[in-house]
Amino acid sequence: MRAVIHDGLDYLNDQIHPKLGLLRESPEVAPNRYWLTNDNALAGYTFSQFGYKDTRRMILRNLDDYGDFENNYIEVVMGHVVDMPPRIPEAVLITKIGDAEIWTEKHESDSRYEDWQEYANLGFMMVLNSVNQDNVDLAREQVLTTRQMFDEKGFKDKAFNGSYETYKLALAIYAASKCKVELQDGEKILEILLEMQDKNGGFHTHYDENLNPMGDTNTETTSFALLAIHTLVYR
Repeated sequence: MRAVIHDGLDYLNDQIHPKLGLLRESPEVAPNRYWLTNDNALAGYTFSQFGYKDTRRMILRNLDDYGDFENNYIEVVMGHVVDMPPRIPEAVLITKIGDAEIWTEKHESDSRYEDWQEYANLGFMMVLNSVNQDNVDLAREQVLTTRQMFDEKGFKDKAFNGSYETYKLALAIYAASKCKVELQDGEKILEILLEMQDKNGGFHTHYDENLNPMGDTNTETTSFALLAIHTLVYR
């Protein structure tokens, strides 16, 4: 597991633009796109959990330059209470610097995911929000409810369109660890998650029903994966 962590952190470090001081979305699909939230806020937190405090401070400084390192959503992963159910996100282009596009995801809409129970990721984010409010009983109940979407391959929720999303595996592990629940199928979920790590150290965003990785590796998925693994290795 230590090698997984080492390679994953090296991957994230490789995504940092030397002048912008921000991580790009992905090396192939979006090499010139930089998300303040969720990607860089999440990556900065991930670095801090493994002791790379200076890297996190550097990322936060650069996020602050663009005035956007919170979005009333991703902070729940970092232990903060946010508005739930989540508001429908909006992608906003902040600026362009040469070939680089700097984006952020805002959650300011009046519309919310009223059907959040049908999405595994939102279910696990609700778990984390309950933990952050010290409502552990509700969190544990929600973990068990959301886990039922796992079909022995991945989380087949309302967003499923023929391929599974890797970060939902990571969120399941992370949320269950935070509320101290022994996750049914936890070993299987972890096994599949680890299979999604590429030789470049990053984690693929999607995989098919035969557990073959699909899509590019990216910053957000790799950050979620490392945070999940951190809860298992350092608990």
